[in-house]
Amino acid sequence: GIGIIAKELNIPIVPVYIEGTFRAWPRHKILPRPAKITISFGKKVTIDKLTREKDDNVDIYQNIANSLRKIMIDLIKNS
Repeated sequence: GIGIIAKELNIPIVPVYIEGTFRAWPRHKILPRPAKITISFGKKVTIDKLTREKDDNVDIYQNIANSLRKIMIDLIKNS
């Protein structure tokens, strides 16, 4: 999904990591409860940057999604 949207619309992506939402509203609870939630924003990423690393075994959309996944993992580690 994200690879198709980013490529076809040629829009930059801003990675966002939201931490603490499960503590605030676990699946087994009907209502949310107070909890600390932290939002971390990454730097804007262009399609050109997302398509630099290419894996010939998958299509361009999957390459974009894989690149975004790596960026998100780094964002989570640095949060």
